Amino acid sequence: MLQKVTYEDIQPIIVTIEDAIKYESYLDGDLGHSDGHWAGNVAKAYEASEFKLTGQVRMGGQDHFYLETHATYAKPIDNGRQMEVVASCQNPAGAQSGVAQALGIKMNAVKDIVSNTLQNAVHGSWEN
Repeated sequence: MLQKVTYEDIQPIIVTIEDAIKYESYLDGDLGHSDGHWAGNVAKAYEASEFKLTGQVRMGGQDHFYLETHATYAKPIDNGRQMEVVASCQNPAGAQSGVAQALGIKMNAVKDIVSNTLQNAVHGSWEN
């Protein structure tokens, strides 16, 4: 059966962070931060932090064309002796190894918590 598809020309085209800032296109409302990661006074906590990181990160590339883009969130736990990692990925061991390597710590100090992206992978497989 053939389907008729109608496209709408939506402007402006926003595909990068810079585009979103330029056109003031931001997500609104509750983004599901019920896990507490976004609770509290960010400015106050930042000023009180002993360590402050600055810089930029780009996630433009993908490992394989059929894998989704991924992001990882890491926070120190156990008084900074370990890292808790929330990774939206299909290779949790790779995320754990990458965080350990970047921080110069052993992999067993990285507690890997994976989102359901791994369970939803349908187009390809990952071999470790």
